[in-house]
Amino acid sequence: MKKELLEVNNLTVRDGRGSSLERVTFYVFEGECVGFPGLSHSGRDLLMRVLAGGADETLPSSHISVRGMKVAGDAALRKLIYRIRPENYGIGDWTAAEYIGLQRGGWLQLPGRRKELAAKAEEGMKTLGFPVDVQRRLSELPELEKRMVDLVRAAGSGAEILLVEDECEGMTDSDVEAYAAKIRETVLAFGGCALISCNTYRVMEKLADRYIIMRRGRIVKKCRKDYITDSEQLGRFLLGNTLEGRKKTLDLYIQEQTLATDGAPVRYRVKNLVIREGRKADLVFRAGTVTALLVPDRREKERIFMNLSGRDTVSGEPWIDGWPMLRQGDPEQYIRSRIVSVMDLRGDTELFRRMTVGENVLLPSLMKLSSADYTLNKPGLTRLGSGNPELSAAGMGEYADRLDDNGRISMLLERWYLFNPGVFILYEPFAQCDMYGVTLVKSYIRRFANRGTAVVIVKAREEDVGDIADEIITME
Repeated sequence: MKKELLEVNNLTVRDGRGSSLERVTFYVFEGECVGFPGLSHSGRDLLMRVLAGGADETLPSSHISVRGMKVAGDAALRKLIYRIRPENYGIGDWTAAEYIGLQRGGWLQLPGRRKELAAKAEEGMKTLGFPVDVQRRLSELPELEKRMVDLVRAAGSGAEILLVEDECEGMTDSDVEAYAAKIRETVLAFGGCALISCNTYRVMEKLADRYIIMRRGRIVKKCRKDYITDSEQLGRFLLGNTLEGRKKTLDLYIQEQTLATDGAPVRYRVKNLVIREGRKADLVFRAGTVTALLVPDRREKERIFMNLSGRDTVSGEPWIDGWPMLRQGDPEQYIRSRIVSVMDLRGDTELFRRMTVGENVLLPSLMKLSSADYTLNKPGLTRLGSGNPELSAAGMGEYADRLDDNGRISMLLERWYLFNPGVFILYEPFAQCDMYGVTLVKSYIRRFANRGTAVVIVKAREEDVGDIADEIITME
């Protein structure tokens, strides 16, 4: 008989940033992998932060128990939880052995411990059956192997619970299935459990055995995975009546046809773009089309995006609307040529937090206006994007850092929609988006294309682009 491992009882938290938990109660057994579907404002992220020991609030000890023992305080929680996230692999120069064996500050003893760390790492890999060369650097490992290394590290950490916060970017469906199997093997090996927090439905259904679905700070459904037959059924639990109505409206818009593209003018052409193993590609993007470039390798994907967007030195010969050459590595010239891009759609690095929503939206378009025009017409200009329900809810005069994730997405996309670019390049636009956010992004992509913009999406998997892209190009 399975033993109860984690119990959360009547947990109520308000974090002062618009998220809350209202009397959240659930339990997880040993060996279980439990998924937590939820939108960005559902309270799921706050719950994961609380369980990981990162809450700002002081929690009464009576709300969380592990193996029947009350857990008091963030420090105690942090010892019991191991978080698996892509940020874990940020120190790419570390070998797998160093990553598995070294704790914070342990690098000071590194010169004398390399052989010891390698031996222990190899033993851990052998115990859990993960065939990974522990002498390789993290930056050299495929995405699946990085996660195998993290699972070995988790198994040796003494943690009881894995918190998996991972969209599995850069992994194929078969990789995700292999990852799911290894998570289950790992938690069974040390008698723990796994909590799965991600927005991608196809990843969630592979990693989780059971769902605890959240909306507006409350649990709205607990069920086995097979109770949910598809993403549409899950959406009814996640969205509620108001958001579901908005999503249906956006879905209808997404299905509309774009402008006829046969013989449409070329908006952007790149000749001799260097891809893997020294090969070269010629790419042509026409007005009113949506092109998805699928690049499975994370580093290659980022390099191609940086090249196409002008954010880094271009390995090719770019051409747009009669310009014979764009200056390599000069993003301002690209913007003046109406080639714009967004790498971080949730806005953490591309918005100005202490400026208002209206000011953020209008910022790129100011190059079209004189300072006098802007000053005289500012009240009217800041209403230009106010037809967007996500922005209207916050108010165009609200500070940008008060927006939720979907509000930030709307603000950044509205910013460039008002700018009216010829080419719009997006890097993994659906990563970290919840179900409503994916629909929101697609509706904007359709709006851009219908107006004649050439939209280019650079991502790892075909997921989410099949119904929106006019052309899908795999670059391997």
